[in-house]
Amino acid sequence: MPVQLGCDSLQRLYQHKCYEFDHALNAGVEDMFVLSKTKAHAYSLGLTRIKALVDMISLGYDVFYFDLHHIFFQNPLKYMYTQTTAPVVVSGTPASGCRPLAAGPDGRLPDDHHRLDILFIRSQPSSFRCLYNWLYWSTHTAHDVNDKPLDHHTFRNTMQECVSSLGTSVVNVGYLDPHAFPSDCATKCGCNNNAPVEPGPDGNCPKDVMPKWVGYLLGCSGSNPALDASMIKYQTMWAAWNATLGH
Repeated sequence: MPVQLGCDSLQRLYQHKCYEFDHALNAGVEDMFVLSKTKAHAYSLGLTRIKALVDMISLGYDVFYFDLHHIFFQNPLKYMYTQTTAPVVVSGTPASGCRPLAAGPDGRLPDDHHRLDILFIRSQPSSFRCLYNWLYWSTHTAHDVNDKPLDHHTFRNTMQECVSSLGTSVVNVGYLDPHAFPSDCATKCGCNNNAPVEPGPDGNCPKDVMPKWVGYLLGCSGSNPALDASMIKYQTMWAAWNATLGH
């Protein structure tokens, strides 16, 4: 609810459209860390997310979806439109670390392709077909609410079926470069040459790695206060680095 209200207030400034989530579904759920531990809510919210994506893609809008534990240093949409070409683009996983993920030549998706920390979808017939398959499979298959959250759990399988049935010339899946979109689950200062970069003696990240950052996933903070502290820490480092450039 606070996120919805925040979007509504920004709408007056940017004249965008806020997608109305089902408030009754999410009533009383104020903390995403609590939500992630409540499987029944996670299951229901997963379906709400998928339906929202299908609705927007069907109306001709490209969609940039991201979880709230991200901080962005550069415009991520500029990166998506200039550095990616796939109809569906997702982030890597913490397990992949600094290793860029890629589909095989036959369209075989990596086994750890299941995290949706960031999802960028270009609106076109093939991506709509794949999202619709995802929604259909999720609502027509028996699930237990003790499964993993539905959106992450089924995404890879439905995308693989879609790529395999339509062919890579029609639809393919791309992955974000962890050098531009690192994760604190795998590294503290991002990546360089496919290897994690460690903080310096003062606890700050080396200045030569910061220009690579577009966004940072702070998904391993563990609590809202820790997440807030991490966001402030990285933003302070970024601001200090930019100050040295006279920005």
